[in-house]
Amino acid sequence: LDAVETGTIFDQLLTLFPKRTWSLWEKSGDLVVRTKSTVTTSQQWAIGRAHFQKALSGYPAYGIYANCASGHPCYVSSTPVYPQGSNAGSSAPSKTIGVLSISIDLKDTAFDSRLAETTDHSHDGESPNTDAGNNRSVLSLQINDHTGFEVLMVSRNGHVIFPLSTVNDEMSLKPPAEILSSPWAPIVRLGMQPPASSEKLQQITADGHGYFVFTKALSPQWTILAVSDKNSSISGVYRQIAISIARQIAGLSLLTIAIALVCQRATKPIQRAASTVREFSAGNFEARIFSDRNDEIGKLYKDINNTGASLLDMLQERLAHAVTDEQIRTAASIQQQFIVQELPSTNLVEIAADFDPAYEIGADWFDAFRIHGITYVIIADVCDKGIPSALFMSVFRSLLRYSLLDEARDHLAAGLDRILEIAVTQVNDYMVENHGSSAMFATLFLGAYPYGSGQLSYICAGHERPFIIRSKGIIHELETSGPAVGVFSMAQYNVKNVAYKPGEILFTYTDGLVDARSPDGTPWGAKRLKDVLSDVDPTTCKASDLLSSMLQDVTRHRSSGEQFDDLTILVMKANPQSEQSADHEQVSSSHMTI
Repeated sequence: LDAVETGTIFDQLLTLFPKRTWSLWEKSGDLVVRTKSTVTTSQQWAIGRAHFQKALSGYPAYGIYANCASGHPCYVSSTPVYPQGSNAGSSAPSKTIGVLSISIDLKDTAFDSRLAETTDHSHDGESPNTDAGNNRSVLSLQINDHTGFEVLMVSRNGHVIFPLSTVNDEMSLKPPAEILSSPWAPIVRLGMQPPASSEKLQQITADGHGYFVFTKALSPQWTILAVSDKNSSISGVYRQIAISIARQIAGLSLLTIAIALVCQRATKPIQRAASTVREFSAGNFEARIFSDRNDEIGKLYKDINNTGASLLDMLQERLAHAVTDEQIRTAASIQQQFIVQELPSTNLVEIAADFDPAYEIGADWFDAFRIHGITYVIIADVCDKGIPSALFMSVFRSLLRYSLLDEARDHLAAGLDRILEIAVTQVNDYMVENHGSSAMFATLFLGAYPYGSGQLSYICAGHERPFIIRSKGIIHELETSGPAVGVFSMAQYNVKNVAYKPGEILFTYTDGLVDARSPDGTPWGAKRLKDVLSDVDPTTCKASDLLSSMLQDVTRHRSSGEQFDDLTILVMKANPQSEQSADHEQVSSSHMTI
């Protein structure tokens, strides 16, 4: 705590870092020495600071404060000071004799971090969403400015600093809990996560808008993020492509004119070059000049040919993206054809279902059909998401439907349990033998209900366990009866039978329901599902009503949060029989076509 020696060191530091303020305090809160200050601070002022108290307890601390020694909002970092000769790593907190602090005004963070050459942040006459000194639009999500660019430094516990602008400095002064409830929350959470790699570029949705976010770890406790809205970024790419093409064409044109003026005898070669350039201007980037000349004209031809090749590569890349997008749309359309468009509902057995993929195409599916008076329902989930999983979904779905229909037609006398067991076993053995190397598998629930039998036969192969709502407040969770399909060769699938009477409801779903996340990352959860089902009165509730209310509930929970998994629900209700419903059932069954 030597004021003279410390002051000398502070003066040297100030030469290197002119925007920082160093302060050395005694344990009592009395100031020993400081590099600069425009505000007089008292003993109580220092002691009342959270960073000061934490440093006194033996731990480094930091914080962001509105009223600092400079008179401006600043970032403060403090560390404990121990007596000479003591070991700071092993000294008890009671041994601290003072606190060493460094503060940087928020308006000076751009200069101090070397992210900007100047820190002129005076906003006289500026629009509120423009960064000082560069007229660049700055993102300000809290005031609904969603277009532009911004840089954030985010700590692991949620503190935020905006080093390149002062437009958003009021967000830095808010506590982390309030920041995480603001429109900035999805972006800030990226910075709070320890990065898997030192640098990463990804897309994210915040406040209903798309952004590109580049993250880079600065230290174990801080990450820097560069954020740009997606539309501006993409339009910038298109603009740069157009400028590049225009410059190359303009350069070639000027070069052609210059050579024509200097080399009067080269009129014909120059005309060839000009003709090829005109082909480029018309969009024919495949045009080429074939020549074996080794002089300056030959070099010109080579440059023109290289430019045409570059322009053609650029065009093909753009077209490839367009083809890929169209292929994805086509795949989504084809997948919709695999989803049952008309469920086999009757007055006696009512079925309702919904499939909501996380991406344009999904890996979940449901199916339902009736044959020989037996209603079959299927819900399944192929591992992972995206196009590969969707392809395997179509294979699983087609194999299982074909196997069930084949067994139901030819082996009805063997019994319903045998039909289910053989169908699932055949699909499993085929997938393991023919596609085992792909490591793709599916969890599924297959149920079969002969109306009037009073029971449901089913196989639950590694899937989320369905529920039967018997009465209001009483739900029955079904059992797992085998592993996921496509994992183990010769796997055993045991058919289970459970009581299922008219007036009761079967509820099946995929894990996208319970895993649905709110904007703050809270899952909807299995407990919430059971609470909702326990509140259902099956005597008055229709299958379609339960499906609709369940989707509304999970949609409210998810709100603006991103959907990261497919969500599929299938509900079947066995209605009590009446004379009218029995007649209708008989007519419907006799005209059913598979």
